Amino acid sequence: MPFGAGVRRCIGLAFAQFEMKIALAKILSNLELKLVDNGEVKPKRRGLVTAPDRPIKLIVTNKRQVKSRGLETVA
Repeated sequence: MPFGAGVRRCIGLAFAQFEMKIALAKILSNLELKLVDNGEVKPKRRGLVTAPDRPIKLIVTNKRQVKSRGLETVA
C-alpha cells in the first residue's frame, strides 16, 4: 500500500490518482481505439465488480497523421 490506509492514509492519495487519470486521458486522446469484431460486449459479474464476458481485442492507431517531407531543391 503505497499511500497507506484508514485514518492515517496519505493526504496526497486523491491528488495522485487524479494526476494518473489526467495522464491516461492525455495518452488515450492521441489514439483511436476500434474493436476487432463488432459483436456486443456483455458485462459479466465477477465478485463485487463487473468485467467483459470475453477478452476485448482492439485495434490501436495513432490519430496524428505523420507528414512526409520530400527533399526540397534550393535554387
